[in-house]
Amino acid sequence: MRGLEGTTAPRRHKRTYARLSNSEILVQTNSMSPPDNRVPSKYQERAWTFQEQLMSRRAIHFASGAVEWQCNHGSQAEYDLLLPDHLYKRSDFQFQSITRNMPTPMGLNTAIGLYNQRELSFPEDAFAAFAGVQSMLERNHADRFLYGLPEFWFDITLNWTPSSHEGIVRRVPSEQHRSFRQPYQLPSWSWLGWAGQVAFPADAGLRMNDRYPNPCFTVPVTTWYTMPIPSSNERRTIGSGWYKHRLSVRDTSAILPIGWKRIWMDDEDLKKLALGKGIVPDCLLEQQYYFKHDKAKLKYRYPFPTSLPYRGEQEAPSLQTAYLFARTERAYMCGQTISPTRVRYKRDGYSFSMWLIRSNGQHVGYIQLHNSKDMEAFESSASLRSMELVATCKGYTANVSVVGEDWNVFPSEEGTNEQRRIGRHLFRTPKACYFVLWIEWIDGVAYRKASGAVAAEAWEQDREKELVDLILG
Repeated sequence: MRGLEGTTAPRRHKRTYARLSNSEILVQTNSMSPPDNRVPSKYQERAWTFQEQLMSRRAIHFASGAVEWQCNHGSQAEYDLLLPDHLYKRSDFQFQSITRNMPTPMGLNTAIGLYNQRELSFPEDAFAAFAGVQSMLERNHADRFLYGLPEFWFDITLNWTPSSHEGIVRRVPSEQHRSFRQPYQLPSWSWLGWAGQVAFPADAGLRMNDRYPNPCFTVPVTTWYTMPIPSSNERRTIGSGWYKHRLSVRDTSAILPIGWKRIWMDDEDLKKLALGKGIVPDCLLEQQYYFKHDKAKLKYRYPFPTSLPYRGEQEAPSLQTAYLFARTERAYMCGQTISPTRVRYKRDGYSFSMWLIRSNGQHVGYIQLHNSKDMEAFESSASLRSMELVATCKGYTANVSVVGEDWNVFPSEEGTNEQRRIGRHLFRTPKACYFVLWIEWIDGVAYRKASGAVAAEAWEQDREKELVDLILG
């Protein structure tokens, strides 16, 4: 086979010959692709093929390496000498990670991480190429999505971050799009408005038995609305419901969502709970019961709606509107780069972290920039740069400290009462904080620049007395 005329060049494969009895010759054509990368690599790099690859029941892939067939039962390339009973089984990891994971922010990270590092010829197509996956996610989560963010967890997922050391960059509309003079509809507050690997935060306030001091989201600070244009008077309330469900568990007689049951801890569970001292906020150690879903193994601190098991019914996709409105708290602080020699523990995505400092020089929080270009702008500045911050949610994190304490410096190897050693790592006890976005205004609309957190004590002292009318685009 010489390839596709006008599309691919003639293929030149090496062939292996084996002489059998009765003058028969067995011929095997060796693949030009590595055996562990059976689908043509270009196909895996394109954003438009992500949902096609994920959801197609049957597919034929054409490339210079080989022609390959895939279906729900397996896959086989033309160069394979395999009997039907020995087909390479198709990996359902990606599909299962979307349709069988519990519908939580962390459960979405496989989908958004794999998709958002793929290539687009026209950046403005980022949502359109993800729309099919989002429709699937809406059925699995039994709730709306808005530009890739689940509305049930909206206050939490607004705090998404880059998840690799390469960072992320803003998607800019192509010349073709600009020539049509259409408004650009990839908002800065959504991860879809940025190219690169991203992740939603792991919430210690949701999942039991976390081994690391993940951030904990406890109380929303505002109500979010969405609208099609900045000047619109018609605003739809975003149905963020996690906080209501978090509070409802205090009533032990309340009827739980379908599939959930409340389990009181036994002595072994209580011992494990005690191990969380210094890792999770003390407020999470008071609850002596947990919740499990019939279709999941993990333990949760409160139940939430789910459509598991996934049934795949077709429904009309939700209307997408690109602007947010909220009346929320605002404060101004300065950013200061963190010396690499003073960072004791860095996870992926923390390459571009900076201290947030008050006007008196106290370190009271952090901000996680999106890329090296933003970091260089701070490093090259002769003076401290003021940042406008708006609050999204209240909670706890180990990455801030009480006023006057440097959260990134550990005074001793053995640790103090404010620290907890886990393996080789030394962690600080989580402190109360406000999760924030750094924003910049253009023509009356604010745009996200980064996300972070500020110690609650410092935020409550420095925040403005009046709430700000925030229009986020």
